[in-house]
Amino acid sequence: MEIVRFILAALGISAISYFTYVVAYVFEGRKPGNGVDDIPVWRDQSRAFLPGDIGLGLAVAAVIWLPNPNPSWAQHWSWYFGSLATGLIVFFIGRRVLYAADSYTPEQWRSPSKRWHDFVMYFGFTTVVFATVVPKLFTNWHSDNALLLSLLTAGLAFWIAGIVIDVIEDDVPNDRQHPHNYRPIWAKVKQ
Repeated sequence: MEIVRFILAALGISAISYFTYVVAYVFEGRKPGNGVDDIPVWRDQSRAFLPGDIGLGLAVAAVIWLPNPNPSWAQHWSWYFGSLATGLIVFFIGRRVLYAADSYTPEQWRSPSKRWHDFVMYFGFTTVVFATVVPKLFTNWHSDNALLLSLLTAGLAFWIAGIVIDVIEDDVPNDRQHPHNYRPIWAKVKQ
C-alpha cells in the first residue's frame, strides 16, 4: 500500500506541471495534440517538460518519503523568506535568462499557458522545494534509505536528460508551445 501512495504522490506532483495542458485548453481553447493549433504533446515539446517533469515529481516524492523531519532552522521565518527570494530569482532567470526576449512574441509571453508554466514551475515549485524539500535533504544526506536516494537521483537525472536533449535539438522554444492568438473555451462556445 505504501508503494501505491508513493506512486500517487509522484504523479500528483508531476500533475502540477502538466496542468499547463488544462490551462491551455480552458483559457486558450487549445487541446493536446499534434495539429497546428494544438498544444504539443511530444513533437515540438520541451523534453525537460514532457517527460522530464515526471522525473521532478519522482525526485520530490522520494525526498518527502525520507524518514527524518526538517531541521529546526528550516522552520524559521528567515528560511521561508529565503525560499521565497529563491523562487523569485529562479522566476527571473527562467523568464529573462533561459530565453531571449525574442524567443516568443509579446502575445506568447502573455499567453495563459506560458504564464502558468513560468509562475507555477519557476516561482511556485522552486519556493516550495526550497522551503520543504531541500532542508529534508540536509537531514537525510547520510540516510540508509538507498532506494529513496536512488529514486531521487534517477528522477533528477531524467529531468536533466530532458534539458540536455532540448539544448542539443535546439527546438525549444518554438511557435507551437505557446500561441499568438488564443481564446478561452467559453468564447468559442458563444459563437
